[in-house]
Amino acid sequence: MKYGLAIIQTPDTADPTTLGRLAEEAGFDSIWIGEHPAIPVEYKTPYPLTADGKVPEYYHRMFDPFVSLAAASAVTSRIKLATGICLIAEQHPLLLAKEAATLDYISGGRVILGIGAGYFREEAEIMGADFRTRYTRMRESVEAMRRVWSGEAVEYHGKVIDFPAVRSEPRPVNGTVPVHIGGLGEKALRRVAGYADGWCPVSLFPAEQMGRDYQRIRQMAAENGRDAEAIEFSIFLGVTEETDIRAETEKWEAAGASRIVLSIGEAEGPMAYVSYRFDLWAPEAIGHTLERLAGRCF
Repeated sequence: MKYGLAIIQTPDTADPTTLGRLAEEAGFDSIWIGEHPAIPVEYKTPYPLTADGKVPEYYHRMFDPFVSLAAASAVTSRIKLATGICLIAEQHPLLLAKEAATLDYISGGRVILGIGAGYFREEAEIMGADFRTRYTRMRESVEAMRRVWSGEAVEYHGKVIDFPAVRSEPRPVNGTVPVHIGGLGEKALRRVAGYADGWCPVSLFPAEQMGRDYQRIRQMAAENGRDAEAIEFSIFLGVTEETDIRAETEKWEAAGASRIVLSIGEAEGPMAYVSYRFDLWAPEAIGHTLERLAGRCF
């Protein structure tokens, strides 16, 4: 089992160079940094994990993941650099293709592009996206970026994404950047099976149930003529300081996961993201936190 870290990077946490260096030294496989570019002051979309429907206070304080991961790449040589997740419907695919390819090139091929369409209508609309077509935009963006990463003159004409012939380099080190999609439910599973390189959901359901979902993805991928064995399963797992991570590892290994991406909160599961322990990721605490967490994993 590989272990990654789900990082909510804000001004309160250790800087990304310190985080990346210490995480690599501690033996972690990857760091995953998410994004929320701009949070509206007023909104109607309820946040699903809080009683009052308000987003967590840290939402508007999150760093840009590509800048943070680029900083981490400068002081590391092995650890994977992942977006967890990038709100792809809020991005222009040509700019995103350039950012991802550049980061992959300067890091020696270490990027994983974790993506999602997003649930927050007001945020998406502020960023210029049509919330109603976000899933079409996500699929077309991935298709378009993969063409762009060839380095050749390419064009794309979809329902949402449309551009004339362009060229864009650098190319990713391995010719492409692996794209992992989050999400749960039959439609999400079909998206992963249809065009993703990996599945990176939050542990909203028991490992046994999500293991069946992963097998469903593999089955559909094979039916589509894809290499089902190549689709990686990374589970985002919220833990506390008391969680038995080795016991959790046994469950998720049996479910088919090859990577556990850890987040530390005051509560387990998805509620870890509401009760995120920023104190453990502060500059003065980060070294001890990673040392203790590694001891519970390896």
